[in-house]
Amino acid sequence: MMKMMILKNKRLVIGIISWIAMLTVLSGCKNSIVPKKKNEKVQGKITVITQRVDIGDSEFKKKYLPEFNKKYPKVKVEFEGVSDYDTAMKIRLNAKDYGDVLLIPNIGKEQLPAFFQSLGNQVDVGKKYRFLYDASYNGKCYGIPAVANIRGILINKNVWEDAGVTTYPISTDEFLNDLRKIKKKGKATPLYTNFASKSLLTEWKKNCIAITGERNWKNEMIEENTPFSKGKPFYEVYNILYEAVRQKLVEKDMTSTDWEKSKQLIADGKIGSMVVGSSLMRQVKALTEDVESITYMPFPAAPGGKQYTEITGDNYIAINKNSKNKKAAKAWLYWFVNDSKYSEQNYSISTVKGKKLPKFFQVFKDADVEFLEQMPAPVGKETLWDDIEKKSGIGLNTGEAETKIINAALTGKASFSTIMNNFNARWKATRESIK
Repeated sequence: MMKMMILKNKRLVIGIISWIAMLTVLSGCKNSIVPKKKNEKVQGKITVITQRVDIGDSEFKKKYLPEFNKKYPKVKVEFEGVSDYDTAMKIRLNAKDYGDVLLIPNIGKEQLPAFFQSLGNQVDVGKKYRFLYDASYNGKCYGIPAVANIRGILINKNVWEDAGVTTYPISTDEFLNDLRKIKKKGKATPLYTNFASKSLLTEWKKNCIAITGERNWKNEMIEENTPFSKGKPFYEVYNILYEAVRQKLVEKDMTSTDWEKSKQLIADGKIGSMVVGSSLMRQVKALTEDVESITYMPFPAAPGGKQYTEITGDNYIAINKNSKNKKAAKAWLYWFVNDSKYSEQNYSISTVKGKKLPKFFQVFKDADVEFLEQMPAPVGKETLWDDIEKKSGIGLNTGEAETKIINAALTGKASFSTIMNNFNARWKATRESIK
């Protein structure tokens, strides 16, 4: 029998979120994309590069393209799916082989003008779209997020309930204890790290706001010398990762982890949880008939007795500054963000201002989980955090930090406090050298 949500100490009961999510999918299927007036002036051939290799033909080509062509009949679009997207596209940027429309890979903001076409003044573009800060530089906007995600943990609720867990954990101790219960059952890997994927490892740092409940935590960090001390966001988030690995609550063979396989494993109930963004939930639901079993929970923290989750832009769509068909490329970019309904169909939030919050996320709201958007960096310090991070060699943006933590926990060669002290020393020295 389906559990109903109750507000007991402001905690979410496992089960209800997946039910609402299923309703969201069903209702979303009824919404047809209504084409606006045809625009036959815009024409040309463009290549759109996407990381969604799983739906290149089934959705982009067969679903989105026909609707796009109702408005832009003279634009021909070819789609190219790229695996290991971030690594591959960094190489292709330097080779000037990166299509016409693409997602911005993990590069420094100062590099944006070298590769991407400006979409206009950040303030002007920001009148209609949210979450532009990660794709803006010197007042110019170079990309618009395809979606906005909430951050937390993807779970198979059947695995959790089978282990006797019926409410979501709100602390590190509760979370680790729940993982131990899952391990004791012996049917599933409690927490899957996706160790081999550096980009997926960076998902951990996106939960820092859950620790503090403060939008300005990242800007405050650039004014600190010891931001990896106990009680600080990175310390608390990474401590969970370290302890889960140390206590053997993760996959046994970490060197052979595989993202595509892990989606099927969690869909089949062989994995209990993964730290990934909410938009990835749809990919997993598509792999099981029991769609209700796949759901999402807030990161296990409750500062001051309240839970928080960060809303972040994801998959910033941009235009190759060398494209020979910029008008056609821009037509696709804005149509996709404004009219495709891609965000609703992928358990994400639209980046277009004024759009209603999908029903799936309303469950978090009803349980008093507060959604927070990170504060933009101060004027003149837009790249300072990234500059310190990159020069320090800690690897917060690359997955190297998580890799170091996991390796230390596996081998026992370094305690968690030793790693955090090292990160503090690196951060302080780099910060002082840059200032």
